[in-house]
Amino acid sequence: MTRIRNLIWVRLRTQYHERLLPKLREGLAETPLIYGPGMSSRSERRARVQIASTVGLNDVLLNVGGGTITLEEHVFFGHGVSLLAGTHDPGLRGVERMLICETEGYDIVVETGAWIASNVTVLGPCRIGAHAVVCAGAVVRADVAPGEIVGGVPARHIGWVPGASDSGGRVSEFSSV
Repeated sequence: MTRIRNLIWVRLRTQYHERLLPKLREGLAETPLIYGPGMSSRSERRARVQIASTVGLNDVLLNVGGGTITLEEHVFFGHGVSLLAGTHDPGLRGVERMLICETEGYDIVVETGAWIASNVTVLGPCRIGAHAVVCAGAVVRADVAPGEIVGGVPARHIGWVPGASDSGGRVSEFSSV
């Protein structure tokens, strides 16, 4: 039964990719792109995304294949940002590795006022705290504290937004990156 379910799942995902890829090649895909492998309808993908009315989106990819994405008030993004709420199993091979993925447990939450700079990749599960800053090009694989500034691959602590407290109660000022 599981094998049959997996084959049906692979076929549905293949059909979805066959419809999506031509649109991407033509530049007609929606921006931001809400992508959810195996989800047949736009409303099904959209139900896994909560975006506050004050969020500033550019060309952002929201992959909700393995969880939900929540963007709180006044969050804003640079260009080319990817929020990936999902993963693939490296133990699988061939088309199964490409098409079979977890459908839950990789949620991403970006809290109020966070700034995600250009070309950042966020891998769920992850929470980016209120007013945090993620520097351009970073790959975020873990939670970011409120007011924390992170950058690099993988993202690591660089400093604190002026006036933000770290977990030890100290207040530090941002030094140039």
